[in-house]
Amino acid sequence: MKKIAVFLTMATCFQLQAWPQQIVVVRHAEKQSGSQDPALSVCGQQQALAMAALVPAPVLQVWHSGLNRTRETAERMASKWPEAQSQSYPAADFSSLLKALAATSQNSLVVGHSNTVPALLAQLSRQAAPELTEQDYGQVFVLERQQDSYHWQLLSITPPQGCQKH
Repeated sequence: MKKIAVFLTMATCFQLQAWPQQIVVVRHAEKQSGSQDPALSVCGQQQALAMAALVPAPVLQVWHSGLNRTRETAERMASKWPEAQSQSYPAADFSSLLKALAATSQNSLVVGHSNTVPALLAQLSRQAAPELTEQDYGQVFVLERQQDSYHWQLLSITPPQGCQKH
């Protein structure tokens, strides 16, 4: 029932004209281990900057789940766009994130998790999305608006020097 409600909400939102032309969706960068809410590792900090370099257009809205690893990834990436506004969203509540995206026409960045990024890609593009593992870092999904949905392209960073590819 919840999936139907999200789909209906999204279908209604897609009819709105305000949706951004481009939405960039990433999984947070590499995290430290050993904590419930870990910060980014040194490699993760470098990955976030490298992911920002792949974003093709300026971003003015930045969304993150509020956990340290997504917030820090968002902050590092958003340093490329000083005018960007950043705010958190409840990771498990796609409907509130979709409503927020529908209310802006500004290009946006969404930083999520390995279990939320594929679901968000599928919701926005109506296409199958790749599964992400706990070791998948450095992938940038660029969604371009085309009529009533989005089509995505996958860009990947080269692992920063001294960091392993996962």
